[in-house]
Formats: sequence, C-alpha cells, structure tokens
Amino acid sequence: MTANTREEHLYMAKITEQTERFEDMLDAMNKVVAANADLTVEERNLLS
Repeated sequence: MTANTREEHLYMAKITEQTERFEDMLDAMNKVVAANADLTVEERNLLS
C-alpha cells in the first residue's frame, strides 16, 4: 500500500467517523491495518 493510499483510507475513516458511519469507518481502517504497518496513536484511537 502506498503512503498516498494509506492517507486516503485514513481520511475516509475520519470522515465516516464524523458522520457516524462506523461500519464504513471499520472497513477503511481494516485496509490500513492490512498493510502490516505500525499504527500511530491517532490510528489506534480510531479503532477503539
């Protein structure tokens, strides 16, 4: 996953969280996690 794609998924996760579309937020975060990269504190907070 490129950094640009990762940023796009994070952006979508934040937007869907704000609109309370939590299933869509989870889908976006699953794509970030699938990249096998370490999560930042902000990314972990989106999953909690």
